[in-house]
Amino acid sequence: MTELSAIQRQLIEALSHRASLCRLIFSAWSGFSPDVPLGAKELTGVAQLSHSDEVGTSEILRTLKGIGLLEGAGPRWIPKAALASELKNLSMIFNAIDTYKSRVQKNDTEVKLVTTTPDRALALEQELTNAGWQMPRAEDTDESMVDLFAGAARRILVMTPFLDFRGGQILKSLLERTRPEIEISVILRNLDRPDRPDYPVGYTFLREFLSKRGARLFDYTLQHEPGAAVETFHAKLVLADDQRAYVGSANMTGASFENSVELGVLLTGKAARQLSHIAEAIMRCARPCNLVV
Repeated sequence: MTELSAIQRQLIEALSHRASLCRLIFSAWSGFSPDVPLGAKELTGVAQLSHSDEVGTSEILRTLKGIGLLEGAGPRWIPKAALASELKNLSMIFNAIDTYKSRVQKNDTEVKLVTTTPDRALALEQELTNAGWQMPRAEDTDESMVDLFAGAARRILVMTPFLDFRGGQILKSLLERTRPEIEISVILRNLDRPDRPDYPVGYTFLREFLSKRGARLFDYTLQHEPGAAVETFHAKLVLADDQRAYVGSANMTGASFENSVELGVLLTGKAARQLSHIAEAIMRCARPCNLVV
């Protein structure tokens, strides 16, 4: 058995969560002359992938650039010699990883750190640097969200306790990345309490879009007895196809995406399926809302 090269080991560590896409992209790329600059759009086209796969392909290219295996200034790149000579081998390696994960390891859970660190978080950035931050680069919250929405094949579910007007704009732009046939479900709270300071004002911006898409809207704010505390939620969840999920601190608000430090995880596999069961139970408990404009 041939020992893995340093580049192969490095790319396996960085991109194993994209094994299925990597095997197709590297295979398609190996058919080009190394001096031909290519970007995400060209590579997904040659690999006969859908438009939504451009998001994942862009991530692969960013990773390769960060490791120092690409030349150019983007959005089109030329593989350096060390990468160009490995493309066919990498395609076979990631094919093996994909086969193992889909047939042998299919019940395992993969976890990936997702974070938002605004430009103004200078003290935190310096402290992490001083502490010798050694973990692989965390994926940005907006990157992971785009990937979830664009990559959904059957349905997307969003569960957010806070939705301000900026958050409504962000959520609409994310939902617009889904294909027309995707089933959309949104779970909010306090929809019948416009006088509350945490009323989801972003819903008013979203309502027409959700109606046109035939989305399902739920209000999980249950008053069981007059004067008693309500049954509601504080969880933040984005679920794609019962297979991938974001769980973390980020609300659908401008502050979460643009100002605050947010932490979360991107889950794939068993844990995502368990979250799907929980979300289904919540929707059965919650109050369906009329979206007719």
